[in-house]
Amino acid sequence: MADLDPRSTGGLQQARAGRVQGIYDILVRHGHAVHRDDVERAYDAWRASRVLWTTQRDVGSRGQVRILLECLRLDGAVTGDDRIMGALDDAYCLPILSALPVANTGARETLEALSARGVRLA
Repeated sequence: MADLDPRSTGGLQQARAGRVQGIYDILVRHGHAVHRDDVERAYDAWRASRVLWTTQRDVGSRGQVRILLECLRLDGAVTGDDRIMGALDDAYCLPILSALPVANTGARETLEALSARGVRLA
C-alpha cells in the first residue's frame, strides 16, 4: 500500500479535530456531561473498529453520529431530538470541507499510464 501524502493526512487530522471539538461543544451546550477527551476516544474507537467497513453497510452521517453517541453512552439521551442531531450531523460533516483531499504521490503518472493503455477514466 502506498504511503499517503503528508498533506492529506494533515487535512484528515484537521477534520478529525474539528469534528471532535464541534460534537463536544454541542453536547456540552445541550447539558450533556462529557469531557472532550471522552469524545476524542469515542471517535477514534468507533472509527478504528471498522465495523461499517467490514459489513459494507452505509449508515450515512447521522448513523455514524449515532454510533459515536453509543460509544459515549448517550445514544438514548440525544437521538430523539432532531435539532440536536442536526447540529451533531453538521459538526460531523462540515469539517471535512476544510480538509479537501490531496492526490497521492504518483497519481498523475498512474492515470496517464492507464489512459495510454486505453483504459477509460472518469
